[in-house]
Amino acid sequence: MATVTWGLLEKSLVDDETIEEAIGRLIGVHNDDEESHLLAGQSLQSHKASAIIDHAALSVVEDKLAEGCVTTNKITANQIIGKDFRTAVDVGAGVDGVAIKPTGIEMWQSAEKRVDIPISGNPYFDGDLVVGSLRTKKFIINTTFESLDAWTTRLTGGRGSVSLIGLGFCKLQCGNQQYDAAGIHMASPSMTTTFLTDLPILDVTMAVVNYSDADFRISMGTDYVDTYAEDVGFEYDCVNNLLFAFRCHSSIMSYYGIGGYTAAGVHNYRIEVFTDHIDWYVDGVLKLTRTTSLPSGSRALSVSVAIKDKHTASPYGYVSELIYIQKKNVSY
Repeated sequence: MATVTWGLLEKSLVDDETIEEAIGRLIGVHNDDEESHLLAGQSLQSHKASAIIDHAALSVVEDKLAEGCVTTNKITANQIIGKDFRTAVDVGAGVDGVAIKPTGIEMWQSAEKRVDIPISGNPYFDGDLVVGSLRTKKFIINTTFESLDAWTTRLTGGRGSVSLIGLGFCKLQCGNQQYDAAGIHMASPSMTTTFLTDLPILDVTMAVVNYSDADFRISMGTDYVDTYAEDVGFEYDCVNNLLFAFRCHSSIMSYYGIGGYTAAGVHNYRIEVFTDHIDWYVDGVLKLTRTTSLPSGSRALSVSVAIKDKHTASPYGYVSELIYIQKKNVSY
């Protein structure tokens, strides 16, 4: 008996469409119906109602998203950490723009880094800065001796002089007797500071012309040339041609020699106080660090510079710039 393929049979005696053709036609009608499977409980309706619609990993790519369709609140409610955001591709030495990187924030213009805010270290700004108001968190004295009005002078026996010479120079002239001193100091008994809390910095540029006949002293923490209590500074011994760094704690003075120094010419002297050590610099070179017996306690804000005649030569010198900085504003 011959085998009959069921799908090839006609549907009926009055319709010659085969069963297979009818099935194909009805499937086509079903596929063309936009509302197929949308009734409650049917597959597409359940798929649309699911909390998460699953797709193959990495199957949703950029060109499937409308411009601007992903807003910030859809990205994350958490912090975005360790990423690189730039206003243009490869912002840097060759591309102007702003870059927010894991290492900090940069702004580049004309191949120059105009703003640099690193995650550690000091920020840097180059260019015009427009602000509504500006307030420093530090107390700063920065003078090129436009005036001596705020300074107190000290002259031994009234001999010698302290005067302004030209623009930006203070001249200290000793008298003509041995051990005559000429000095300046700035102090205020109502303004107090504490070394290991306020972390002061003193920076003085100075030249002693007759350095073979004159000692000099640069200090912060005392009012007068020969007062020692809680202070730090530099002293120069002209007889032995030696420069010393000193620190005084509880009126106990300690001196430390600085090698490789000659008093001839102009030099910059800088002292930086930290919570656990003090650094002394000469001409930008670190010469000494001390970590013990550091000056402490509150004191009247004061800085001083003086020279002293070791013979009878009336020596003199010039102070051309003095900068004093402390971490916070003074208390009254």
